[in-house]
Amino acid sequence: MIGPREYFGDFWIPSDDSAEQPLKMRGRIKITKGECSILELSDCDIIKVLFNNGNISVIWGILFNNVSVSLFDVRFHQQIDNALISFSVRYTLWGYHVLSSDTPAFTECVVKYPYLHNWASTNRLSLHQENGRSSIVIDETDMHSPLVDSELESGERAMIFEYISTRIFPFKREVEQSSYIKFQTESIVSINHFFELIVEFTQFVSIAQYFQQHPTEIIFRVKGVTVHLFYSVEPSDKPRQHALIQFPELKDRLPDMMKRWHSNYIQISPICRYLIQSSRYNAFDFPDFLIIAHALEGYHKRFINKKKGSVDKRKYKAQVEVLLDRFKDVEVIKRINIDTEVLTQSRDKYSHLIPDDEKPLAVEGRELYILTQKCKVLLTCCILDLLGLTIEEINMCCEKSDIRFMADIT
Repeated sequence: MIGPREYFGDFWIPSDDSAEQPLKMRGRIKITKGECSILELSDCDIIKVLFNNGNISVIWGILFNNVSVSLFDVRFHQQIDNALISFSVRYTLWGYHVLSSDTPAFTECVVKYPYLHNWASTNRLSLHQENGRSSIVIDETDMHSPLVDSELESGERAMIFEYISTRIFPFKREVEQSSYIKFQTESIVSINHFFELIVEFTQFVSIAQYFQQHPTEIIFRVKGVTVHLFYSVEPSDKPRQHALIQFPELKDRLPDMMKRWHSNYIQISPICRYLIQSSRYNAFDFPDFLIIAHALEGYHKRFINKKKGSVDKRKYKAQVEVLLDRFKDVEVIKRINIDTEVLTQSRDKYSHLIPDDEKPLAVEGRELYILTQKCKVLLTCCILDLLGLTIEEINMCCEKSDIRFMADIT
């Protein structure tokens, strides 16, 4: 990885016509890890003509150290002076020219997360003491084999690997164990195709650990060439003490779970998105309750009642009762004891702003917050069910994760 630096070079807008001579502009790009890149160009008259139609989807560059770069989604940032204009760059591809983000270019994508190893890893580091001296022992057995290998569809795989990194300083050595996800395709695919998989499985690992995560590093590969992507990194939440999906116990089940997630992602994503986002909020109000309450209804309609050519005419209360009956043997569901009439009246009241006297069982304040937490527990069980877990496995995940604290809230 490169550090925060400035790189000078020539930049131009690429064309499909290889015979056309590009109009090159002298400039520099400022790259800082974890932030958007800034491109500064000096020929303002040419720039104004090129950007007359708005943003530029891609700009190519050759830096003076002979490195190729592709800059995607280039937008006006500010005019520094009469001779210099700066632009923000959403993505910078370091070391490769790609005509567009939809152009097939790579067969592998490696995605690193700050806390993935908290969930998906084995114990490869141990402390060894002998003759009063301590040393770290590294178990490198099967290091190049994936912990999880899932065939998402024909010719496309998602794998989880772990690795050991060592950094040597003048008076110490740091050894760190970490994990990453690799996507691999038999055919060459575009950056956008990999972006879709990254978004999809970022949500999966967020659900697995039950807190919001974001990638910190993305690498593309093709035919032995390794290319880094620089972009603005969103901060991940601090990890919970106990993950939701228990990795040691369910490691062998994960390939199927990841495949199920991939197959159902478009349908399940809106339901899961708020469930994860809501766990980080410090404030609470009735819209937070409504989103979770409606998510239960959406889950029932999308995954429980899927009869082709028919419309689910069940009332909300009956839909929730179907879900509760489905998980009646899950211990946390027994403990939370959701009153379906209270839930239904609360949902109706806040959805339509019905007067209090028409929905006397509707709750508010702390009781509404507690009801929302209970609904999150039920919704979480629904998601685990969608991933193919048995009632016994759902029980195990709930009892070993932080979900049990939500179930015990009073």
